[in-house]
Amino acid sequence: PADGFENEAMRLAAETWNGEWWIVGGGGTAWDAMAYDDVANLLYIGTGNGAPWSRDIRSPGGGDNLYLSSI
Repeated sequence: PADGFENEAMRLAAETWNGEWWIVGGGGTAWDAMAYDDVANLLYIGTGNGAPWSRDIRSPGGGDNLYLSSI
């Protein structure tokens, strides 16, 4: 974020987060197994809660935390 966002979607998502979330992580946590589809050339990764888990640390001022469970 200090150097700007790589695309418009990331800029819009960042507006729904509060504080310096990039310092402590902020993204969805990968859970369990991953699956690779060699026909589609895609890797599927199940995601869960945000990191860090505590919203008070992750986004102390509130916000929707868009794309939280996305990689």
